[in-house]
Amino acid sequence: MQFSFNYVYLAVFFVCVLALLHMALHNYKNVDIYYWTLLLFLPVASIGYFARNMAQTQEAAIIANDLIYLDGTFLPAVFLLSTMHVFKVKIPSILKVVLYLASLLHLLLVWGGSYNGLYYKSVKLFKGPYGSYLITENGTLHFLHFIFVAFVALGIVSILIHAWRHPEKCPRRTFYIYLLITIALIVSYIVELIFDIHYEIRPIVYAVCSWLIALGYNQNFTHNIDDIVSTIRDTGSLKGYVAFDLHKKYLGANQMAVSILPDFKNQRLDKMISAKFFPEINFFYKMIEKFEDGSSDADFTKVGDKIYKYQISYFYENKKLATRGFLFEISDDTENRHYLEFVNNYNETLSKAIKSQTANIRAIQSKVVLGLSDMIESRDQNTGSHVKRTSDIIQILVEVMSENGIGTLNRILADDIIRAAPMHDLGKISIDNAILCKPGKLTDEEYAIMKTHPVKSGEIVLAILKGVEESHFVQVAYNVARYHHERWDGNGYPEGLAGTEIPLEARVMAVADVYDALVSKRCYKEPMSFKQAYTVMMANMGTQFDPMMEPVFVLACPRLEAYYKMLE
Repeated sequence: MQFSFNYVYLAVFFVCVLALLHMALHNYKNVDIYYWTLLLFLPVASIGYFARNMAQTQEAAIIANDLIYLDGTFLPAVFLLSTMHVFKVKIPSILKVVLYLASLLHLLLVWGGSYNGLYYKSVKLFKGPYGSYLITENGTLHFLHFIFVAFVALGIVSILIHAWRHPEKCPRRTFYIYLLITIALIVSYIVELIFDIHYEIRPIVYAVCSWLIALGYNQNFTHNIDDIVSTIRDTGSLKGYVAFDLHKKYLGANQMAVSILPDFKNQRLDKMISAKFFPEINFFYKMIEKFEDGSSDADFTKVGDKIYKYQISYFYENKKLATRGFLFEISDDTENRHYLEFVNNYNETLSKAIKSQTANIRAIQSKVVLGLSDMIESRDQNTGSHVKRTSDIIQILVEVMSENGIGTLNRILADDIIRAAPMHDLGKISIDNAILCKPGKLTDEEYAIMKTHPVKSGEIVLAILKGVEESHFVQVAYNVARYHHERWDGNGYPEGLAGTEIPLEARVMAVADVYDALVSKRCYKEPMSFKQAYTVMMANMGTQFDPMMEPVFVLACPRLEAYYKMLE
């Protein structure tokens, strides 16, 4: 039987499909869209080569050739974006738009130009001994193809040079994989161009590249600390994570871990860390040795005025539990050690404040304390602490607003907001304990139940204050309780109010409530650093929070951080 390139192109197609299946069967929790797009384009382009080689008519060959041109339009663009992503080069949105638009226009030019002479002046089908092929004469616009390919190739080479100069950006093995793919594609393209080969060798290169890409994804996963953590822990967990492979080589650390131990930032990947430049590394290596000997006990270190807890475990490549290395989970344990002291100090302060108020205020505070006590007794300790902390935060925010003339606060309204703050979450008394203290993510049904607590809080406030307090305070307390989960952009609850429809006191309460939730430990998460919390809060000014509160929050931050440090 006479040899035909059909068998080669068909084999290439199946090899590319197998690489795609290899990726799919790994069940990676996080999916890199660039890797997947590359692996999807390669078999499509390969089947185009097969179809053109099998074509019996010129029209069929041109259609197959149009399919092949995915590898000369979208494939280079996606490979450039993948290279930037892997080597941690920021990808501007405008670059993606330009690349994809240029690829689409390029492809449309190929598809239409084959018939009108713009891209090809002439196209003829020939049937050779190894299959069919096309002989083409380039048209006036064909030079755009060379410009596009040259631009993409130059971009990829520039990124590889940058990655070589900055080895901390990615592991060396990933660099070599991308370097090999780039060289193979450029060489095959130049060889075909110079020697005018009728039966392209690029599909064979694609078969090799598809497996290099699949293995490269597996390698990149191992060195992406966020991917490692996401397969072991819920991504909402605010803890520090550091990973080492089974040979104690450093794989990466997330932002929280780097904030605790900044020396991790400049360490080279895939290398043992020297104690000469990073003395703390001995602590990690000793824990690994103990862990390998069967001990999984947590250990502790003190950094500054904080005490951190270190827990070690294996991390796994995928759901098949193939062990890839060691994962350290770092959490701030300082709050636990200072919690009782804080509660005692707060109770003493609250007791003095109550004694200094009028008889009417003492009656109100008595009812509020009873309500809070009932809630705290049936819930974990975090709820009660949250009530106390948000009250103090509100006082700081209100003081900053008054001192700087921000907002329309008078002394009465300022005092009312401060006094109303402890009542904002009273409605959680009615929420089932299994929902309120659930450590994981709430289901849609559970979240719907949780969202009822502002309405219930307002009802309880009215029941507590009715006939006891002046009407202006009753209204402020009600607004704080009912509307503190509304958002400036209208996407909050329970009523979906937007902008100034939300009472000022509720807008101030929202800032205090969210900030404390970020920097405090909860049953479902660890506390966030002040720096991270500041970034999250500022990112939500004008969407979740009243933009007027941005300067208030910025000015209040030093006092807020000092306050939380005092609690430690």
